[in-house]
Parts: sequence; structure tokens; C-alpha cells
Amino acid sequence: MNGFYEFKIFGIDHILAIFFLIIISIFIPILLKGKSRNDLYLFTSILALVIIVNEFVKPFYYPYLFPERYEFFSMLPFHLCNLSSFLIAFHLLFNKKLLFNIAFFWGIGGCSMALTQPDISYTFPHPHFLLYFFSHGMLFFAIFFIFNYL
Repeated sequence: MNGFYEFKIFGIDHILAIFFLIIISIFIPILLKGKSRNDLYLFTSILALVIIVNEFVKPFYYPYLFPERYEFFSMLPFHLCNLSSFLIAFHLLFNKKLLFNIAFFWGIGGCSMALTQPDISYTFPHPHFLLYFFSHGMLFFAIFFIFNYL
């Protein structure tokens, strides 16, 4: 097991990761509530670019880090969370409400399933755990951030 513990659904690491994502997704938008959309342009642009870059490089770094489990073609961004991530990032960049509406329902549905029933083998601090929760956490955070500013 290489020094990492096996992941257990709703184990302490899992619950803490979900709790951490919820806290960040609630409190950062509250802290930024008084800012205008123009004031937040740099923040939203960086968030969007991080989401887009993460989705584009995921097919490369997942097979490199976990060759026994992932292949390049199985990691192409055709899953619900991947498509929602692109849509939410494009909404952050171009402010098109239709993109947010689609990403909201796909993202909340996909993210809630992915975060409560993750398909990972090891718990914190394994890289797969960190990458999985980082990727889905950014989508979850972006949805709550935008929802707070509509």
C-alpha cells in the first residue's frame, strides 16, 4: 500500500475534505460580497484559467502518476464534471448566463455525487486524493462563487 491508507467513504479524511470545501465555498464569496464584477475580474480570470488548464492537462498527468489505473483516452474530458468545469470557466471569462445555467445543474449533480462517492483508492495525503478533491472542489467553489454574484 506504499504507506497510504485505503480510502473509506465517509471516513474522517473524506468528511474533513467535504467540510473544508463547503467552508471555503461559503466564506470566500461572503468575504468578497461587496466587490463589483470589475473588481473581481483578475480573481475570476485566474480561477477560470486554473480550471481550464487543469482539465486540459489531466489526461497527461493522471496516466503519468497512476499508469496502472488510468490511460490517456480514459481521461479525456468527456465526463459530466469535466464539461461542467469548462462551462463554468467560460462563464467566468465571458459572463454568459446560459453557460452557468447548464454548468450549475450538471456541476451540482456531478460534483455532489463525485464528492460523496469518490472513485479513489487511498486517503489523504495521496496525490490521487488531493488531485481528485482539488479538481472537483474548484468546480464546486466556482459554482457557489458565481451563484453568490448573480
